[in-house]
Amino acid sequence: MKKTIKNFLAFVFCAAPGFALGNGLYAADGLSVSGLLDSTLKLGEGGGGGFVYGIEEYANIRLRGRVGESAVFYGAFNCLAASGISAAAMAAEMPAGTALYSAGNQNYAASIELERLYFHIANERTGLDAGLMRLAFGYGNAFSPSDFFNPRNPLYPDARPRAILGGLFSFYPDDDSTLRAFAAAPADPFSIDGGAFRTGLSGERHFKALSVQALYAFESPDGADGEADSPEGVHRFGLSLKGDAFAGLWLDALYSLNPALGSIKRADELSASVGFDYSVAGAHLYLLCEYLFNGAHSVTSGLWKNSNYLYGMARYSVSDFTSLSLSALFCVDDASFTPIASFTSNLFQGFTLTLSAQTPLDRSASSGDSADYGELGPVRSGARFLFAVKAEMRF
Repeated sequence: MKKTIKNFLAFVFCAAPGFALGNGLYAADGLSVSGLLDSTLKLGEGGGGGFVYGIEEYANIRLRGRVGESAVFYGAFNCLAASGISAAAMAAEMPAGTALYSAGNQNYAASIELERLYFHIANERTGLDAGLMRLAFGYGNAFSPSDFFNPRNPLYPDARPRAILGGLFSFYPDDDSTLRAFAAAPADPFSIDGGAFRTGLSGERHFKALSVQALYAFESPDGADGEADSPEGVHRFGLSLKGDAFAGLWLDALYSLNPALGSIKRADELSASVGFDYSVAGAHLYLLCEYLFNGAHSVTSGLWKNSNYLYGMARYSVSDFTSLSLSALFCVDDASFTPIASFTSNLFQGFTLTLSAQTPLDRSASSGDSADYGELGPVRSGARFLFAVKAEMRF
């Protein structure tokens, strides 16, 4: 496995650029390589007490090459090596089908994951994207439920949204409007009957102080025998608004209509967030707050167990290169929350150092009764306290 990884990296960094330039495939700009390397150390106390640690080395490598004057090729892959709680989290969160390498005589687990692989062709009025790519919707900041392919988790604000295999056709009637038609393969890559195939339309319009986006998506029945969870398919309706008044304001909502659910409360199929952000003290202090309503059968129900969540963040820029921030995700229903404090400094161009600490809290800390454990508490999160040091290099 180590030999395979080594050969793969050697090919990407040596053979691919030379082949591209030597054969004139990307005559305009050649093949460019960029990316980042994150080195993270975590130390803390486990949810049941006792010392825990985690080490993670993560690289995201991105490739870009022009094809003629109208087309661009994009590719990206992730390399990850981890140990301790970082390795445990990697194994738990890794997408199905991703190979995880770990040997008895090694002190780490590792993986290589294809992240992006698609092309973009465009002219003044139209654009076409197809392949393994990111399809993004909505203006929400912390949650963004209308981004139904990748609803966000504010506990991991730096996480790169996962790609989907599909296509996107864009039409630009004018400089302020965009119409899109999109399609994505089923969530189960081994589905051969087209069940849970997702397709839809979206439109976006920008005014002087307001941006509006609307979308409709249909997910085909996910079982040919009609006995699966959505034998009649699922309809999704999204609306996202972003405006600038005394502060930045936004509303982001997605309603998922699944006839197979029968006579449930219609609000159970709704996921909606509303929030604002504001800069004060000469733009040195940035404030953000966002509320999420999570319906029991909504697009975000897979991320969250309760109905009401509140996220707040304050970031103070000490200088152009250094900032301090304090954020917290609060579950209103069970009074559990996770505050996170961080210090970030750009020590030199392309190198950023971040120190952060988080401590999940809920009523179980004082009562000791398992019935009082909250969703965001230390028992559920696996750690009572966690301190992290992350060095990030961009190239």
